[in-house]
Amino acid sequence: MMTRRSGSATRCVVVLYACALLAAVAALGFCPAASAAVEGPERILDFESVVEVKEDASITVTETITVVSRGRDIQRGIYRDFPTEYSGAYGEREVRGFEVLAVERDGEPEQYHTESISNGVRVYIGQQNVFLEPGEHTFTLVYRSTGQVGYFDAYDELYWNVTGNFWTFAIERASCTIRLPNGASVLQVAAYTGPAGAKGTNYIAGFDDQGDPHFETTAPLPPSHGLTVAVAWPKGIVAEPTDTEKFMQGLRANMSSVIVLLAATVLFLYYYVAWFKVGRDPEKGTPFPRFRPPHGVSPAGARTIMRMGYDNKAFAAAVVNMAVKGYVEISQEKALLGSTSFTLTRTGKTARECNLSRGEKLAADALFAGSDIAGISRSNRINIRRAAKRLSTFLELEHEKVHFLTNKQWLIPGIAITLFTLVALALASRQPPVAGFLSLWLAGWTTGVTFLLLTAYRLFRSGSIAAGLFSSLFAIPFVAGELFGLFAYSQVTSMPATAGIIMLFLLNGLFYFLLKAPTIEGRTIMDEIEGYKLFLETTEKDRLNIMNPPDVTPEVFEKHLPYAMALDVENKWSQRFESQLERMGQPSSTYSPHWYHGSGGMRGLSAGAFASSFSGAFTNAVASSSSSSGSGGGGSSGGGGGGGGGGGW
Repeated sequence: MMTRRSGSATRCVVVLYACALLAAVAALGFCPAASAAVEGPERILDFESVVEVKEDASITVTETITVVSRGRDIQRGIYRDFPTEYSGAYGEREVRGFEVLAVERDGEPEQYHTESISNGVRVYIGQQNVFLEPGEHTFTLVYRSTGQVGYFDAYDELYWNVTGNFWTFAIERASCTIRLPNGASVLQVAAYTGPAGAKGTNYIAGFDDQGDPHFETTAPLPPSHGLTVAVAWPKGIVAEPTDTEKFMQGLRANMSSVIVLLAATVLFLYYYVAWFKVGRDPEKGTPFPRFRPPHGVSPAGARTIMRMGYDNKAFAAAVVNMAVKGYVEISQEKALLGSTSFTLTRTGKTARECNLSRGEKLAADALFAGSDIAGISRSNRINIRRAAKRLSTFLELEHEKVHFLTNKQWLIPGIAITLFTLVALALASRQPPVAGFLSLWLAGWTTGVTFLLLTAYRLFRSGSIAAGLFSSLFAIPFVAGELFGLFAYSQVTSMPATAGIIMLFLLNGLFYFLLKAPTIEGRTIMDEIEGYKLFLETTEKDRLNIMNPPDVTPEVFEKHLPYAMALDVENKWSQRFESQLERMGQPSSTYSPHWYHGSGGMRGLSAGAFASSFSGAFTNAVASSSSSSGSGGGGSSGGGGGGGGGGGW
């Protein structure tokens, strides 16, 4: 019996509790005050600013901001952004001082913390672990700022962005009072409302009880809209910095530009001294036509000597020389989209029988890798890369320090100066970690972009138009990334500093070439090669001016073609040969060398076009094998000092 009563009592308690809970929920739903706590937008009810202009040209600003919090964005408090860095007319930095003096919430002192942002300081009002009750809260921020007064010929002025134009909330009412020093009269006033750049007139202006200029909005300001005011007074009331003080202020504000200017000067002077010491070329001799290359110099060697370095076209010239000597045959076929493909086939003759140079033999062994067929395509990129590496290494050992000096060791101090400048700029910036990261990122990214652009340039130059277009299109997003990175870097340093860094990199690149110099022996060989080049590029019209030039028979043409390719005169050499054939009554379109096989011989494709196409195929294959890599009415809303914006957190 007791058990049954106990169960009934329990059920009654549960029912009563449920009814009470439902009643409470219903009451809460119909209670306007409770509903208002969770409904409606978060907004700024009142933004009141009082700006006191001091005789020392500093200002003290008291901002009283009343907000409605719903616990969404405004959970712990609000934040206020204050710009301290601006760009001058020439991209130079202009810095304003900023110091927080006091912070309150609802009349009581409140904790706050600050952090650097891209162009200034963000003040967080509130505590990380303390959440606000929904409803109205009033925040007071008092701060001091310097460098805000503008000095003109007839007056001084405070051009002040009161609210900032980047609040995430609407501002129902905004007002500002400018308190001038004793004895200052107001010459002119102006105000602007709306988004940045607007000249809205939703305000009234007058004077308060103390006779100070007072501005007040007449309509709510939506998010990203603001109130800007300007007040002018006679000169002599506020201390104006001297020219020396202005210069020193500008110097301190633009320390990054000073650093990079000094670095560029030091770098140029260093490289000039280095060039004067080791980079000046011996005096050139007087070139005269020669009908043969210097003894013992291969086509690839001739190109390496003249360029004082190796490139992919030297490889192509070496392979064509192998074909002319009978070691390989070249087959050409039309591929997709009108492009061409080349295949090399060994003839069975040995390198000794064909009198290949040592560099050509090393390249051939790596290119064929035990096979008798080698395609000049991406599918054979591993062997092509290995062959190119062997040839370049051999040519450098054979000619560097013998015929020319690269003087690369003299680049090390220049690179060190550049790296030291990047570190110094990062430390002098407002956000050293960001500037440091961007410096490292740009160093690597710029290297990759440079490689992509050089690859596209070489493809176009070698006649491989389709591959050049593809490489150019492929490089576009990377170039866009480079421009974005440079812009981001300029935001944490300055535009002049960024331009200076670009200058440093260009100086390093320029003197990479200028520091190269031929030796005395190398200069003699270069004179001989230039005389030989003079013979190759002489047209049929001018050939009689050369003493006893040989007739350009097919054998003579083929013998000199690899050298013409190596010296970038293959088109002129081919035109001379074609003129010779036509003079002999033989159409040039019927000519086809014994080492070349293609659809229809070389009809429709001149020998010069073949050389360009073949060089382009090698360049494309080798490149593909590489690793990826104011108050007078001239102002507007958002102008002047101050500004910024804010939000909740």
